[in-house]
Amino acid sequence: MAGNQFFSSDDDMNQNVDNNSVNEKNNQEFQNLMEHSQRKYDNYWDINNPIIRIILIILFLIAVIGSAYYIILWFR
Repeated sequence: MAGNQFFSSDDDMNQNVDNNSVNEKNNQEFQNLMEHSQRKYDNYWDINNPIIRIILIILFLIAVIGSAYYIILWFR
C-alpha cells in the first residue's frame, strides 16, 4: 500500500489535465483582456488630436495672459 502512494490514478491524471486546460483558458482570457485594455488607453490623449491641441492652446494662453497680468500689476 505504501508503494502505491507515488503513483497517481487515472482520476488524478484527468483532474490534472482539466486543471491545466482551465488554467490555460484563464491565462488566455487574462492576456486578451490586458491586450485590449492597453490598446484602449494608449491613444486617448494623443497630442495630434485637434480637440486636444485646441484645449492645450487655450490653457497655454490662459496661463500666459494670467502671468502677464500679475507681472504688470507687480510693477505698477
